[in-house]
Amino acid sequence: MKLKGHVFHATSREPLAGISVSDGRNFSVTDADGAYEMERWEGSHVLFLNLLTESHGDWFYYLEDTREEYNFFVLPVTAARDFCFFHTSDTEIDGREYTDCTAFMNRMVKTHRPAFFAHTGDLGRASVTRHYLAMNRETVGCPVRYAIGNHDFVGERYGEETYERLYGPVWYSFDCGDIHFVTLSIGRGDKPSGYRLSDQWTWLCEDLRRNRGEKRVIVLDHDRCPDELGFSIDVEENTNLNLREKGLLAWVFGHFHVHLLHEQDGTFNICTACPDCGGIDSSPAAIRKIDLSGETLSSEMLFEDWHREAPDAAKWTAQLEGRVEFCTPVMQNGDLFVATNDDGYPKRCGVYRIRERDGEVIWYYPTKDGIKGDLAVDEQRVYAQDTAGRLYCLDIGDGRLIWSQRSDLIKVAYTRSGVLLVGDLVLAGNAKQPYAYRREDGTRVWNTAFPSGENTPARWVADAARNRVLIGTHWKAMYALSLEDGSVVWENSLMPVWFRSATPRIVGDLIYAPSLDSMVVLDAESGSLLREKNLQIRMDVSGVSAEDDDCLYCPTAKDGVIALNQKTMGVVGRFSTAEAVLLTSPYVTAGVQTVESSPVLDGELLIFTASDGCLYVYNKKDGLLCRRISLGAPSLVAPIVTETAFYTADYDGKVKKLSRMN
Repeated sequence: MKLKGHVFHATSREPLAGISVSDGRNFSVTDADGAYEMERWEGSHVLFLNLLTESHGDWFYYLEDTREEYNFFVLPVTAARDFCFFHTSDTEIDGREYTDCTAFMNRMVKTHRPAFFAHTGDLGRASVTRHYLAMNRETVGCPVRYAIGNHDFVGERYGEETYERLYGPVWYSFDCGDIHFVTLSIGRGDKPSGYRLSDQWTWLCEDLRRNRGEKRVIVLDHDRCPDELGFSIDVEENTNLNLREKGLLAWVFGHFHVHLLHEQDGTFNICTACPDCGGIDSSPAAIRKIDLSGETLSSEMLFEDWHREAPDAAKWTAQLEGRVEFCTPVMQNGDLFVATNDDGYPKRCGVYRIRERDGEVIWYYPTKDGIKGDLAVDEQRVYAQDTAGRLYCLDIGDGRLIWSQRSDLIKVAYTRSGVLLVGDLVLAGNAKQPYAYRREDGTRVWNTAFPSGENTPARWVADAARNRVLIGTHWKAMYALSLEDGSVVWENSLMPVWFRSATPRIVGDLIYAPSLDSMVVLDAESGSLLREKNLQIRMDVSGVSAEDDDCLYCPTAKDGVIALNQKTMGVVGRFSTAEAVLLTSPYVTAGVQTVESSPVLDGELLIFTASDGCLYVYNKKDGLLCRRISLGAPSLVAPIVTETAFYTADYDGKVKKLSRMN
């Protein structure tokens, strides 16, 4: 059976020559009259143009056996050599109107004028049929192109059926500026695929052959590249496709609900989390802007404006490069140490020593990738790990590198943890693959790999009494590892099914572990579950609770800080904040009071920073607010509290010294 027709300009009705048409296997190019003709591949469901157009559905047809011709009327997108595009993923809008998020996207489009918006899948199982109505050319202000996610396989006859009818082919390509974009399918999902992966690879090989290496290639896919370091694909038995040799510039994906950008010998892994809620690793709600200047790539994250309240006066302010995410400042040898993250490119991140007296930067060590989690400091050295798993040991005096290591992590997307000093060991790696190194020289002592689970910014907790470390993996379990050899002493996966790892607190022989909307109590020796109390309060934040007498003071995702009675697990106090201006807790959307930082107890005072951009001082007994200090930007880390000052670090990269006097 033949497929044929014409391609016309939608406004002028003039024929368009040189347009590539495909059925997912075969290709044809329109002639001077805009005509095309090809044999139909027996496995095809969609006929499409390899062309970026202004409209959502003008560039594809779901094939019908009775139709003789398929004529296209399109408005091609024209982009200069220098342009940008936006990226988002995993919106999963089931049960949500999504209008606030599309309004934010529209404002960003008006400001930055992207050529198009790429959405790399997981629209929402029940929302595949309506997502394109919420996010399209009319609602966000620029063309939107989709890739299929694993939760978008909802069709009746085969997994991709509903998606293909509404969004078009699950693999396709188009040119924009000097870049050849290729959108690919994850190939698997909630229902079985109607294709074999080899079908996609056959098309891809031909598509890249037609590109002839003339343009650099950017892949858009829901999942990471199967070989995220070497960027090669086994297209069939004994046949390998090296994408670098075909001009691959970047592989852009979602699926993991994290923000990351890692450069590997000139090729980029780029992942973007959710635009209107926190990621699995607590990546903040944002969309990604990717700029192309010819073949040169740069990127930045775009956020809702949080500068809604002017900051209160500080004794001094140090402006750092990058953002302070989950790296709590440390006071050592009379100065402050902190590290910054950057999920964009070029990177602006590293480790800082800041003079306590006046906020001057004593030294700065730039790291190749950002530092998202805690650093660790002793009297002579500073230890920090970047998001690609590189561990740095720096001299505390001048910041010079003493030694470095890189953990052999399976997946780059899982490298979000901080470091922990225990005895003569520095613990690094991530929650799925923890590593132990000698503090003195970086020699690897042991490493462990867990079969499943994902990484979080939750702190690892040393259990000194039992010579163990507690590590929690998102969606999986909590583990106790022997510090001697890294062996698993116990594992508890009996916590709530939707366990999202938060930082546990050891009190004597008990472990208090927040888990989604519950607090669970484990026996520290055996890891057995002793109690579980459903609080109906979201507890999945990175901070660790403070403990005093018979109470735990717990940060939460939606309800500020709460006080729990350790025996009854009842809520005996609440310490509120204003609405968060930065959303980080997984799947938590707007209208919440998020506290990611660890509360600090100072006598009768409870002190913490919040995602609304303020530092709070409460009386812990009567719950009365003593003081509220505007920082001007959200803070995700605990303050340092002394007799005369508070020291804070915020997401704008500002470190401040604040007077304790009103």
